[in-house]
Amino acid sequence: MNRTPIYKYQFYLSWLASCFLLLSSIFLLVLAFYISPTDAQCIRHNFVWSPALDQIKYHWETFPDYNLFNESKYFALSPTTEIERLWEEVQLSHPISIPSDKLELLNQSYHADDEDWIRDPEDSNAILAIPEYAAQLGCLNFLRQWTFSPYRDYTYLASHQGGNETLWKRSHQCLERLRQAFMVCCSG
Repeated sequence: MNRTPIYKYQFYLSWLASCFLLLSSIFLLVLAFYISPTDAQCIRHNFVWSPALDQIKYHWETFPDYNLFNESKYFALSPTTEIERLWEEVQLSHPISIPSDKLELLNQSYHADDEDWIRDPEDSNAILAIPEYAAQLGCLNFLRQWTFSPYRDYTYLASHQGGNETLWKRSHQCLERLRQAFMVCCSG
């Protein structure tokens, strides 16, 4: 019984399959380097719809080391009048108008007819909202102020009105919003 021819064919077949897979991998690797998506395609894939998406031109930026983790007057531990003023300047004070038919593209679970939406007085088919980054900055500011509330009086602010239960609920909402943003950002 001579089994050499069958083993010979198996050897050649496995060698041929390995070469095919190697060449296919090299071809796909070269193709990935030369056919990459445009910046606009990446932006549309990674972000939800926004009225500013077509107007803003994105570009990659590498920031130099600003020593943000060293002590500075902007990230000081105790709140001062200047720090409060700077936080106010950073906050978005005017909402943007969003067409009601775009709510689904923004992954909003509320229907456009929901009474919780604030309507644009100039356009009844639009709602008023703030961008997510502004809501996140507002949450960071609220949590910062809430942390220092035993040392500084923030009760003159609308966000600090109400009893302890209301403030705890707001702080939980802010922490949850920031947690979700962090999880989405870091999950790839």
